[in-house]
Amino acid sequence: MKTRPTLQAISSGAFAGLLIAALPLWKQQQRMPVTATSSLVLAGRAEQPRFLPSSWANVGDGAREIQKAESVKDFTAVECRKRMDAAVADGRKDLLRAHMCRWTELDAREAFAWLDEHLAHWMDVLPDAGSVWAAADPPACADWMEQNWINLDLPDKHDPTFLTSSPIWRCLLQKDLRLAIRVAGNLSADSPVGPPLSRKDLRHAIRSLADAQTIAAEVLAHPEWLGRIEPGKPLFLLVALRECWQEIDPDGWDRWAAAHPEAAEKSDNQPVHPGIKFLRSPDRAAAATEALQSAPAEKLEEISASIVRLWDDLEATGQWLNAQPDGPAKNAAAQAYALESAKEDPNAAMHWANAISDASSRARTQRRIFTAWHDADPAAASAWLPQSGWSNSQIQTAGAIMAAAPWPKQ
Repeated sequence: MKTRPTLQAISSGAFAGLLIAALPLWKQQQRMPVTATSSLVLAGRAEQPRFLPSSWANVGDGAREIQKAESVKDFTAVECRKRMDAAVADGRKDLLRAHMCRWTELDAREAFAWLDEHLAHWMDVLPDAGSVWAAADPPACADWMEQNWINLDLPDKHDPTFLTSSPIWRCLLQKDLRLAIRVAGNLSADSPVGPPLSRKDLRHAIRSLADAQTIAAEVLAHPEWLGRIEPGKPLFLLVALRECWQEIDPDGWDRWAAAHPEAAEKSDNQPVHPGIKFLRSPDRAAAATEALQSAPAEKLEEISASIVRLWDDLEATGQWLNAQPDGPAKNAAAQAYALESAKEDPNAAMHWANAISDASSRARTQRRIFTAWHDADPAAASAWLPQSGWSNSQIQTAGAIMAAAPWPKQ
């Protein structure tokens, strides 16, 4: 039986889902902080000072902040300290950020030692100055975070200084992936610091299999993280890693999980969704066969529908379907294929529906195709009915469908 290629590469629903999955990565790429060595040229203005945090260029008073940064770009560390002390004494919090960023660039340890003595002002300067430090000296900044972060008076989870949404940690994540994971693991494994790591936190940092393996290596280097988790509870860092890894390389995750069963157990290990595995496979026919063979009976129709919608070639799908042995899996796939191909050729779709061996599924699929066909083109569906070869009972059902539809079709 010949099949017809579709004009639609991937169904709109599947394509929208993939766009939604990719959106957080795109947004994060737009927000990547400017590091200490970055240089942005603003219209009508010279280069920003290299220690200027990117967030300053994105707020309404960014020009004033740039002016402040330019005014301190030649200050020494000693002068920065004097100006910081004077700003605190005079209640000029608006001057703190520029001086602190400059001081951090010159001598971060001394600047943050001053900040430890003025914790009332840490929220005024920490996000920007910390990002400067993370970009300039990731190891030193990481050490400071591990020693001091838990002692800070953390605001609620919506504040940008909360660990995994902190610009400091995100800058560290871009500069040194493994170091950032060490910090997050040490601070999040058994303490209230920072929200549990999620796929959203890691997705923008994992761009390749090598990145996933780097994070996995850091996790394995800290067996104490696994030991601190109560039995039956997951390590959120591992859950996030598994979900990201399965998105880019499902088979690679399975191999890693098999080689490290204790860690895999703490990842709340779940089988990869058949649709993701299908899309990642270079041999879609083999992937479709494997998906249906491993699917539980109650999931056959759902998985078949997903595969048919995601496959970008109805001709190839039909050839694969013709090669399948008779049985529940082929019936489910034929039903999905008939319903999908009905959007292009209802007449051909009826032939596929007729091939379903289960009488109940066959009749249900035929009714769904005829109803959709009649809604879209009443004249063509009505003209086909006398030649359908349907039983009197089926024709009566079709008549009821036509009688219930609006007529004439507007």
